[in-house]
Amino acid sequence: MLLLVSTMSLVSCDSQKTPDENIKLRIQALEERTVPPGSVVTSKSEPVKDNWSAKASWEIESDNTRDEYSKWVMSRFRPEFTVVKGDDSRLVLSKNTGGDTETLELAFVQTREKLRVRIAFSAYAD
Repeated sequence: MLLLVSTMSLVSCDSQKTPDENIKLRIQALEERTVPPGSVVTSKSEPVKDNWSAKASWEIESDNTRDEYSKWVMSRFRPEFTVVKGDDSRLVLSKNTGGDTETLELAFVQTREKLRVRIAFSAYAD
């Protein structure tokens, strides 16, 4: 019985995440939602975190047009996020929950071959 209790407490300790691990997992989940099938992540930064905020960015290349990509990415984030700004060069999505604000700013550069998108994530405690 003691062995069972000890094993269960070790499992529960392993399942708890630190704040740094939680933010990395959140950013990874958001990144996955911004990369359409057939597209690639070309670069990314490590999360930068302090007591009140977290930031990270990544860049992708896609065969989609800007309009196709914008429609696709909005379908992945609505209604959880709202569109704060959208034009030919950028799309800004925001979410407020539990006293925190998360923002995704997507900047578009269309070349002849590919669409390049730089995604900047930021989260702030309100």
